[in-house]
Amino acid sequence: MLSLHFRLTPSVAVDYIQEHQRNYTDTLGVPIPSQTVSLGRLSFGPEIAYRFTGTDGTRYEPLVALTGQWDFERPEVAALDGTLVSGNALHARAQAGVMAYKAGGLSVRIVGTYDGIGDSSLHAYGGQIWLNVPFH
Repeated sequence: MLSLHFRLTPSVAVDYIQEHQRNYTDTLGVPIPSQTVSLGRLSFGPEIAYRFTGTDGTRYEPLVALTGQWDFERPEVAALDGTLVSGNALHARAQAGVMAYKAGGLSVRIVGTYDGIGDSSLHAYGGQIWLNVPFH
């Protein structure tokens, strides 16, 4: 029997990253002043999934997410500690993927991401694969 379920997962997150560089003198003897670079970001939006169970008992969950991102404190660099900084203070990221759960607890999540909706200067593509293996 095929059973169907929808899942709506709202989320809100605040991230703050700060990187400090001490002053130094380079190999040519030029003094480089110290600097502090910060990024403050508010992320918000839903993830919507549609869960169904296959005939073999495996649960599948295709999903989509749209996340708004507002950088309330922005550095003058394109990336800070691996986090991309948009040219606009407000932009969005879209994700689509699928999760699969086996009866024994094994699960896999594969998601593709596009970041830069609403920002002509940012076009970032990515993907994630999560594998959950229970150790009973």
